[in-house]
Amino acid sequence: MNKQTITLYVPLPNSSRIKVRIPYPMKTERERFKTFHSAFYHPNQKLWSIINTAENWERLQKEFEHKIEIKKLAKFRPLPQKTINEKIQAELAKAEQKLILKAFSPNTIKAYMNEIKTFFSFFRNPKFF
Repeated sequence: MNKQTITLYVPLPNSSRIKVRIPYPMKTERERFKTFHSAFYHPNQKLWSIINTAENWERLQKEFEHKIEIKKLAKFRPLPQKTINEKIQAELAKAEQKLILKAFSPNTIKAYMNEIKTFFSFFRNPKFF
């Protein structure tokens, strides 16, 4: 039987968060980790994290005393990059122009355009546009 362990990654000197890998079968430990202040899940990296403080580091070691393994931080998967074709770029330009004409603030336009770009990136088939 393979013993499940929680992996704590030693944060880099300027790192603001402590990364933690909790295997899926360890549901009770994951639920306990969620009670930590600032606990956050990174779906692209499949890791949990909390704010990097000495208190949090000690609490993690006490809370999961016999179930942890400490490792150096390795490179994780980069965030996925989606490509968009010329037709989608043209549609994005039209959408941005409409937002400008409706007198939305620059920050609102930027936020909307990021969401629209994410939405359009799911349409890879050129027949949609």
